[in-house]
Amino acid sequence: MLKRDVASGATKLGIVAVAALVSCCASLAQPQPSTADKVVRSFARALSEGENRAAYELMSPDYRARVSFEAWQKNLADNPQEVSEASRRLARIRNETDVRALEQSPRDPLVLTQQQGRWYIAKEPIELYDQATPRAALRSFVAAFTRKRYDVILRLMPEADKEGVTSETLTQHFGHAARDEIARMLSQLAPNIDAPIEQHAAHATMPYGQHRRVTFLLEQGRWRIQSPQ
Repeated sequence: MLKRDVASGATKLGIVAVAALVSCCASLAQPQPSTADKVVRSFARALSEGENRAAYELMSPDYRARVSFEAWQKNLADNPQEVSEASRRLARIRNETDVRALEQSPRDPLVLTQQQGRWYIAKEPIELYDQATPRAALRSFVAAFTRKRYDVILRLMPEADKEGVTSETLTQHFGHAARDEIARMLSQLAPNIDAPIEQHAAHATMPYGQHRRVTFLLEQGRWRIQSPQ
């Protein structure tokens, strides 16, 4: 009798334990309520601590469907300066008012989305030098020159223009001899960054300023930029 009672008690304890585990897992599987400012701070903290997977999970499901974790992580590794800048910028968020201010930023607004009671970051808040469209390539071009990322400038150049050119030679040229020329170009190009772009198949052109233009070329699935004229 005692053995049966012990066995019965053990069975009941096992059932209770399993039920508790199932309940716990179900609880974890449900999206937890969150606030926009908390999500942004969590994202910034994950970036600063190198917890790339945790940061990636705070991006929206739509974003994660388009960009794999492996591709995203490689972009972070290729752009440590930009990751650090984004982390510091987003870590300053303290409340919903701060979030709204970043959402209304004229240059690079923060984009959030709410799904099933949970907030996510919908658009990449780190400058990763996108080349998916002519406009994206142009923004990357301006940002790369502003940050002196000549390795990115090399990536943005058409293949035909790369012969004998390295990021080191670009650094020497643009960092010294052509410094004033680049400053003038950016002063004219940046205010016109949203000017209309005329696209025809694998070529595109954007007139800007007085009789100036940017020419784009689609190569290997990425838009490249020839030197603005």
